[in-house]
Amino acid sequence: MGSRQHLRDMRTGPPLSYEDDIRAYKKEYAEALDAQDPLRQFRDEFLIPSKQDLKRKGLAVEEGCDESSDPRCIYFCGNSLGVQPRKTRHYIELYLRTWATKGVTGHFVPHEDQLLPPFVDVDTAGAKLMAPVVGALQSEVAVMGTLTANLHLLMASFYRPTSEKYKIILEGKAFPSDHYAIESQIRHHNFSPKEAMVLIEPENVDLPILSTEQILKVIDDNASSTALILLSAIQFYTGQYFDIERITAHAHSKGILIGWDCAHAAGNVDLRLHEWNVDFAAWCTYKYINSGPGGMAGLFVHEKHGRVDEKQPDSEETFRPRFAGWWGGDLKTRFNMENKFVPQPGAAGFQLSNPSVLDMNAVVASLEIFNRATMEEIRKKSLNLTGYLEHLLMKYPLDASLEEKPFTLITPSNPTERGAQLSFRLRPGLLDSVLRHLEENSVVIDERKPDVIRVAPAPLYNTYTEAPHWKWISLPQKTPYHIILLAEKSPMCLCRLHSGKAKMGTSAPTVTATADPESAQNTSGGAGNRSGDVADVDYSVFTISQRRYIVFMASWAGFFSPVSSQIYFPALNTLARDLHVPNSLMNLTLTSYMIFQGLSPMFIGDFADKAGRRPAYILCFTIYIAANIGLALQNNYAALFVLRCLQSAGSSTTIALSSGVVSDVATASRRGSYMGFVTAGSLLGPSIGPVIGGLLSQYLGWRAIFWFLVIFSGAFMIPFLVIFPETARGVVGDGSLPPQKWNMSLMNYLKSRKASEEGVESPASSPKQKLKFPNPFQTLAIVCQKDTIIILLSNAILFAGFYDVSATIPSIYNDLYGLDDLQIGLCYIPFGLGASIASILNGSFLDRNYRRIATKMGLPLVKNRHTDLRNFPIEKARLQIAFPMLSIGSLCILAFGWCLNYGVHLAAPTSILFIMGLTLTGAFNTVSTLLVDLYPTQAAKATAANNIVRCLLGAGATALIDPMLSAMGRGWCFTFIALVMLSTSPLLLWEIHRGPAWREARRQKDEAKKLAGEMSTGDEKTLR
Repeated sequence: MGSRQHLRDMRTGPPLSYEDDIRAYKKEYAEALDAQDPLRQFRDEFLIPSKQDLKRKGLAVEEGCDESSDPRCIYFCGNSLGVQPRKTRHYIELYLRTWATKGVTGHFVPHEDQLLPPFVDVDTAGAKLMAPVVGALQSEVAVMGTLTANLHLLMASFYRPTSEKYKIILEGKAFPSDHYAIESQIRHHNFSPKEAMVLIEPENVDLPILSTEQILKVIDDNASSTALILLSAIQFYTGQYFDIERITAHAHSKGILIGWDCAHAAGNVDLRLHEWNVDFAAWCTYKYINSGPGGMAGLFVHEKHGRVDEKQPDSEETFRPRFAGWWGGDLKTRFNMENKFVPQPGAAGFQLSNPSVLDMNAVVASLEIFNRATMEEIRKKSLNLTGYLEHLLMKYPLDASLEEKPFTLITPSNPTERGAQLSFRLRPGLLDSVLRHLEENSVVIDERKPDVIRVAPAPLYNTYTEAPHWKWISLPQKTPYHIILLAEKSPMCLCRLHSGKAKMGTSAPTVTATADPESAQNTSGGAGNRSGDVADVDYSVFTISQRRYIVFMASWAGFFSPVSSQIYFPALNTLARDLHVPNSLMNLTLTSYMIFQGLSPMFIGDFADKAGRRPAYILCFTIYIAANIGLALQNNYAALFVLRCLQSAGSSTTIALSSGVVSDVATASRRGSYMGFVTAGSLLGPSIGPVIGGLLSQYLGWRAIFWFLVIFSGAFMIPFLVIFPETARGVVGDGSLPPQKWNMSLMNYLKSRKASEEGVESPASSPKQKLKFPNPFQTLAIVCQKDTIIILLSNAILFAGFYDVSATIPSIYNDLYGLDDLQIGLCYIPFGLGASIASILNGSFLDRNYRRIATKMGLPLVKNRHTDLRNFPIEKARLQIAFPMLSIGSLCILAFGWCLNYGVHLAAPTSILFIMGLTLTGAFNTVSTLLVDLYPTQAAKATAANNIVRCLLGAGATALIDPMLSAMGRGWCFTFIALVMLSTSPLLLWEIHRGPAWREARRQKDEAKKLAGEMSTGDEKTLR
């Protein structure tokens, strides 16, 4: 299994919901995570310094005192020196006793009361325990020496320069000891380090990350002259975890040997050195493996390099050249004292002298814990801990006086590209103050001057409870900044959590380190999940079939708003004659319809996000059906005007609700397709609405149009009331929480009632919603956001152009081609057909482009799992699809206008309508999907914001189109419209460039307000 894919397989589950972001700062939340942690029992096997120990000038009287009386410090320094396992002293004392009582016989004779092997076998015991930690065969591992000494030994064997191939590739900011070792090896072979050392420097000094592609390019550029590559598995400064498997394979494809310094990787990440075909590696053990200061190191030599070929007659054994020592010799002849060296097969053949038994047992004491825990479990928790830490640090709201945080994360945000370490670069001048505050609050980290702090929670002994309690600490007056203190009950940050379905304290939340900003829902480790496991939780509990039904119903509901508008067009001339009003007044009914189409969702969208989708749908269709009955019975223009407004108010919100439903059940990676299906319903209206309207008006009269809408909407309501479930995530979470009665479908209600009668205890219901009058200003607030207004304005301009075409077809086609109502209706079919095709194809294009960019960035994509969009260019992923659609659609409008201007055959403008529907619909769908991506928990309100801008602009365009046609003529009028539409391209490019920064600023501002409100509420409760 690939290194990156293996990590992705461990990263499952959705991110926090907006509300859970706030809860994550609470102690109770972290305690629940700790209660579910499968590694929690290992903490007690380590001696973590207490707060008093750190402040005491002398040594403590004894270690391991009662934590309730002397709490342990917050030790986030496993990347520098791990803490001591409790067994270490005991194991060392056993060997000291053996030495004291057995002397030299302790080398060979096991004793009944001795828990550990004889002295001579301790290196074998160490290799056996170390092998699974680094993903190697036992024969490929040796526990020996120190890290830099081992690197020299290995390079003596693997660096065999020639006059043509003599270079060594390494990181520009390699750990100094690695740099010195490589430089001295090059000098030893009489080469110039200046010429032979190839340094890979970061492209961005402010973010010193080396991309895999950059490393591979350096290898390619120097392949003909490179003898060896030596890189860090995890970079000591940034904490970046390199793609060992891919880089190793690429080096081998160029015929280059490659070694890895795993000092910051061993015991930290789930290495697979044998599987990845690594040539050699070395590491220390005093960091994550907790062997103590200067503890014995380890090395790896792949079995292909450790072979010792049997000698043939009159020949010698063949093996890889190396610096040889007695302890690496063949075990069969080791004590024969012959001066003929034949190495042991494997890494053991690289040993020089017998190892320190005392040092070896410090390693063994910790490795035994690792082998009980398994590296896979350790890595899972590591992803969660660093994720939690990043989440809290990067999402904590800024002080009002600050424009940006006083620190930046220089470790990759993608968890697959880092280990247990997060490195933060502070603003100049802050380091000393930060370190002083941390020391005062017994938080242990380390720093790299001049401005970097490294924070490394160790999964075996650090807890989630050590994370979420934060303080704002004012620094001395000489600096204007505030900082977040990793203090007392300490800081830890960015991950993706999802809380337990049951109330806090009854079922622990689970946590998943995904890099996905979309809402996740409450999940528990219910039956079927091993207690304490990181839950593999879907974004939605609805099955594929259920989701398809839900999306189908949402699409059907979205059909009514556009069909109610378009079905009316073929009857405009007839209605004008029957009601004795001019066409200009009839066009006002189109304008008023669009105004209410924009305004109504402002109220219902907010209501739907809070009270649920079902109540909102029921309210809308009640208004809609009543309005259609009135329209079928009215006899004057005033009644027509008012009831059309009411009809619009009832139907228009269904579009916003449909987007909300998609957000409820679909992840970002599949949202394009689902939005395409939903949009297909709303675009089927323009396709068949005019045809139906033309048929009904021609043969049954215009009143039949409204009776048809009454019957068709009634047909929708029957399956909706009986089957359609509540999907709003604020009401039913991921779909698993039982809704309140008024949110239930008839089937849900009957099942709930039957269960109640049979005495079956049902799961806890969602909290009762306290309904308030819908707040339209929340929708307006979305309109006013920088990243949103550009999208809304661009979409509105496109929509206005589309609506101008639709509104002018009846009068122009009647005047130019002499078509009747039915024939005019048939002319809308090509546009609707193109629109319907586009809604399906464009959704697929959106999903493919999303996956393409995610794959390029190395982000995992798991079915029915969310991807963190916080560091994902979602604007680029969506809008790249819009540009060709926008350009072609605008040119179609231009061509359409000139076809009408010259009165060409009807087939020409009607064919253009098909292409116009295909392209403009693709652009509309793209923007609609992006809006849901930007506001996943407020999708209905976001779509309502889209409605108000595009419908108001469309209403204005519809009111102006007749005067424009009269003043400019058909050709130049539609040319002007096409040019205005093309002018949106620079706006969308600006959105791609600046959108992510605006989105992040908006998120931080929103969360600051949310957290302030949460804290204020908590203070009020405390006072009461």
